[in-house]
Amino acid sequence: FISQVTVGAMPDMITFNHAGTKVLTANEGEPNTEYTNDPEGSISVIDISGGLVGLSQGQVTTISLTGFNGQEATLRASGIRIFGPNASVAQDLEPEYIAISDDDQTAWVTCQENNALLVIDLATNAVVNLLPLGTKDHSLPGNSIDVNDQSDAIQMANWPVHGVYMPDAITYFQVGGTEYVITANEGDAREWDGYSEVDRLNNATYMLDTVVFPYPEVIKANLGRLNVTFASGDADGDGWYEEIHTYGGRSVSIWDATTGTLVWDSGDDMELMIAQHPVYSAIFNASNANNGFKNRSDDKGPEPEGVSVAAIDDQLYAFIALERMGGCMVYNITDPSAPVFVTYVNTRSLVAYGGDQGSEGILYIPAASSPSGQPILILANEVSSTLSIFGVTVNTPTPIEMSSLTARAEGKWNRLEWITYREDAGDRMVIERSSNGADFLKIAELSAEGKAESYTFIDKQPITGANHYRLQLVNVDGTISYSNVATAWQEVSKKGQLRVFPNPASDKLKVIVNGGQEVRASLTVLDITGHQVYAEELRQTQTTIDLEQVPAGTYFLKYVDTQHTEVVKFTRQ
Repeated sequence: FISQVTVGAMPDMITFNHAGTKVLTANEGEPNTEYTNDPEGSISVIDISGGLVGLSQGQVTTISLTGFNGQEATLRASGIRIFGPNASVAQDLEPEYIAISDDDQTAWVTCQENNALLVIDLATNAVVNLLPLGTKDHSLPGNSIDVNDQSDAIQMANWPVHGVYMPDAITYFQVGGTEYVITANEGDAREWDGYSEVDRLNNATYMLDTVVFPYPEVIKANLGRLNVTFASGDADGDGWYEEIHTYGGRSVSIWDATTGTLVWDSGDDMELMIAQHPVYSAIFNASNANNGFKNRSDDKGPEPEGVSVAAIDDQLYAFIALERMGGCMVYNITDPSAPVFVTYVNTRSLVAYGGDQGSEGILYIPAASSPSGQPILILANEVSSTLSIFGVTVNTPTPIEMSSLTARAEGKWNRLEWITYREDAGDRMVIERSSNGADFLKIAELSAEGKAESYTFIDKQPITGANHYRLQLVNVDGTISYSNVATAWQEVSKKGQLRVFPNPASDKLKVIVNGGQEVRASLTVLDITGHQVYAEELRQTQTTIDLEQVPAGTYFLKYVDTQHTEVVKFTRQ
């Protein structure tokens, strides 16, 4: 024992500045279980420049957040979550994790439950900004999620849901003189005996605004298991939610450190990479307490919690610890606006529940400080009480790196375009297509040129309606990564071969195919999210579909034979 000092209530994270002259703590100030005592959040700065022996309370500056008190309405309007029962802003803000600039002049502090970043001037020990982080729109391409912990299949899909980033760990880095912070968007609900913000979307008490969601019963039927918050999403306070807010981003994000503007988010990468993993797809979205398939799909998915950034061979890499799935994902973030997935490693057991579980803390040790002379990455696994220690090797050749894939319709064909700015001879690009954005099939393959190059591919046999494309980037060393998803639309045939009535329909929908149909024709009914709710093989020119078990809402009837595809929209009332 050397010395001790007092800081703010419930310090959650502690770190040194780069010069080793200061220690900072993020004092979360969480409430008691009954929510009758809610301490103020704060940040403490301890001056240790004079040494640790004889350290006194006079070397401690605890930065108060009371200057924000009275600004509740303004902060809420900006997107900052201030919602604890009877809490002032200072009580409601809960500092979680700290990142410090390379010059030791500025600190960024995540306030996880509040979905915000505090910016601290370390020269004056004063708060200079409080930045809202906004939400992530899961209805957009590239932001799909799996929402149901009860189904027996992985169902990545876009939904009208907003993820509240709510980051835990944060790390600072610079590229070209521009300052950035990267966050692990874990998500963390307030869930206490005295107050809980958690609800299931299908609960009757969680009511959707019918102007924004004309068919709320369809949304609830498909997304009912998803955990949501009733503390945000109801902007006008009338008890009807205009936005569905769920916890976390299931991602990492890079932000402009000065403005708080989102530069890049990993989108649905983490869930997709695990879903396609040759080993860990078997326990997709498992918890750190069991190997249950999709156990966490209804609540934050793989749950990224820790993040560390390292410079290796003139490249910048981000290492991300996944609290629930375990293990570490790695991205090359040398271009902060277009990071590239590198690899995923995990040391939990599939044969039986065991191995390393619950990775949370993460530490990168450069080669110069490593006892082996090789860079080391350490994961602290809080559930198994173990450390995972990895030697870090940068593989050669490097992964394919590319700009975004784009797709557009040109008459009856679809044109795909992309540019690579790093590739090796022997690399391959597999072009995949999907009708629902989740189930992709290979349609073509191109060999890389071995140098930065522009590529074009023409799909001469697109499907009717939405065509979702992505590239499987196969590196010469066998590693695989994926591009973003791009979408092009082909108009529905104007032949008018398919007729349905009545429309809107009640319990029965009559279907007539004009001009006959082929032996191999089929009918399917899809909901607005692309999920199949009915299918049959069509054996005659007309049929009647029983809709009694189909919830009210908007649907698409799809007819397919070997020569023709047609889609008709109808309403079940």
